[in-house]
Amino acid sequence: MIGIILLGSLVATLVLYFGYSLTAATTATATRTTASTTTSTTTTLATTTTATTTTTTMTTTSATTTSATTTSATTTSATTTSATTTTTTTTTSTTTTTTTSATTTTTTTTTYTTTTMVPLNLLVDPGAESPGLAGWTQTGSSNVLQDTGGLEFAGYNPHTGSACFAGGFGLGGSPSSLLQNVNLLNGMQNFSAAQLDTGTLHAKISFYYQSYYSWLYPYDDAEVTITFLSNTNAVLGTQDTGYQICSSNNPGWCYYNNLYSLPVGTRSIDYKMIFTRNSGTKITAYIDDNSLTLV
Repeated sequence: MIGIILLGSLVATLVLYFGYSLTAATTATATRTTASTTTSTTTTLATTTTATTTTTTMTTTSATTTSATTTSATTTSATTTSATTTTTTTTTSTTTTTTTSATTTTTTTTTYTTTTMVPLNLLVDPGAESPGLAGWTQTGSSNVLQDTGGLEFAGYNPHTGSACFAGGFGLGGSPSSLLQNVNLLNGMQNFSAAQLDTGTLHAKISFYYQSYYSWLYPYDDAEVTITFLSNTNAVLGTQDTGYQICSSNNPGWCYYNNLYSLPVGTRSIDYKMIFTRNSGTKITAYIDDNSLTLV
């Protein structure tokens, strides 16, 4: 009996021993497995590199600039109306600028107009160039002469052209004179009554003159008068340059010009040259290049 009990204890002891060993082995195996698992576990650091690409878009505007400058041919027209010569010059410049990509078109047009008013000389044969002094009427005691140079004295020549007016030989006495009546309504003048009666017009006169010099005798002199006449030839006014003596140039020419208001109602003008002798027998005063204009 006792033997059976001891045998049972022994078996129990063996069972416990082998059970513990089996448990320990299992635990060790599990431990090893765990360690192995732990060791074999690889931690991979996923490094994500984000590549930031910056794209810079450069828009290049090709500035194609076309500069076309067009200058029109200069047109000059000369028109003679009334007693006015009008010269008009028109110049047109066109500049076109074209920019491509956003297309911009700029067009500039500039027009310049220049008008030059040249008053018409109303006198016929103002410089004694015509044979017989056409257009003039002798009104003095002696005749005015057409002098082509040195007729009375050597060295006293025309201012321009081939002839000038000379006071003359004075055979009939002094003064000698020439007159020309200028009709403003008809002929090449062709003013209207309305234009003449504005009260703003002026008669402008000019001429060149010279006087013969001698230390023995006083100078002879030249003079111009203008008389404004109505349509009935009534005198509306008279203007006088006074006696003109050119003492600074011997021989040589001096210049005279003046401006006079045109009376309302004027329809014609008497333009008169007067040559006066102050000594000797000849009338040695000269006039050339007369001009009468309305401005």
